[in-house]
Amino acid sequence: MSPSTTVPVCAGILNMTDSNAAAKKATLGRHKAAFGLWLFIHKELENAVIRDRNPNTAFARAIDLLFIQAFKAHGSLYSLCVIGHCEDAATIARRILKLPFKPDI
Repeated sequence: MSPSTTVPVCAGILNMTDSNAAAKKATLGRHKAAFGLWLFIHKELENAVIRDRNPNTAFARAIDLLFIQAFKAHGSLYSLCVIGHCEDAATIARRILKLPFKPDI
């Protein structure tokens, strides 16, 4: 492999990185209010997650685990939206919102 063949590949990667950064900046600019709301909610959820909890019953432990899973899913929404996978983020958000409304089995 000659050095001349690696330069275009490296240049292509750099251009791709630049275009990704530009797309991210454009997305964040277009949806500034939504990302601000996401950040506010994420900080509040994080404050709840890092507190000491003492779930005494199996039900309380299950709710605690569901809350932590919802927190992690909420955290993934930012990354998915920024890279353009908004439909996937919407699916995850919908699943988070459905958790408290599951019927008793």
